[in-house]
Amino acid sequence: MIANDKTLETLNAKMDDLASAVKNQLSFNKMVETKFAKLAASIPSLDQIKNSGKPKNVSSINAVTTRGDHS
Repeated sequence: MIANDKTLETLNAKMDDLASAVKNQLSFNKMVETKFAKLAASIPSLDQIKNSGKPKNVSSINAVTTRGDHS
């Protein structure tokens, strides 16, 4: 009986260690998920990228072309 009790105590301790490891892993996963969400929110959407090169007010655009003779 004493041997069985010792085995059960050891098993119980290992189960506690496993439960703690799982809890730590869940905490880590949540932290990574939060960081990915923040990173994803900071990246511009495809529509923002497509529209960023388009002028907002075409009437105010002036073009200047210069040529130099390097002879």
